[in-house]
Amino acid sequence: MKLVFFFLLVGIFPAAAESRRTTPVDMYLIIDGSASLQPGRDGAVQWLCDYAVDGILQDGDRLSVWLAAGTSQLLFSGTLGKQHSRESVKTLLRSIAVESAAADYAGAVREASKLIGQRGKRLSYTLLVSGSGGNAAAMTEQGEMAELLRYSRVREFPGWMAIVAAPGIGPRVRRAASAYMN
Repeated sequence: MKLVFFFLLVGIFPAAAESRRTTPVDMYLIIDGSASLQPGRDGAVQWLCDYAVDGILQDGDRLSVWLAAGTSQLLFSGTLGKQHSRESVKTLLRSIAVESAAADYAGAVREASKLIGQRGKRLSYTLLVSGSGGNAAAMTEQGEMAELLRYSRVREFPGWMAIVAAPGIGPRVRRAASAYMN
């Protein structure tokens, strides 16, 4: 009977059933600044606003946004809350203009990797947005990118793709596999 009552409450008050994350997140967004993102730019920005900013981030989370254009450029770095609202982040994302230069993912990933692991016991979430929709295999052949994308998850959309990456996870995966095998 209690279980039936619980499911009724969940149906009536879905917000009451949601749990809030208690561990803060450091999110690293790396956005393609090349012309290859142009066809899917609007869809990618809307997805980032809905999925990343509204769907994942909470007050107290830290966000860094890089534009991977001819060189990587840090566009934003801060903690969400009173000073930096999610709305201001969405405004920034909507203002990003693509350039004709090739995307410097490796440079942006190197910069993000300097921050990852230096921020204590927080969850890290690295998300790349690329205009190379349908071409994830080509990105994995690019030296530094190969190791980064080896343990990634790719979600393809018309004209662009989102890649959840795990910089620096390779050695940890190998240690875990070795410990498991021994």
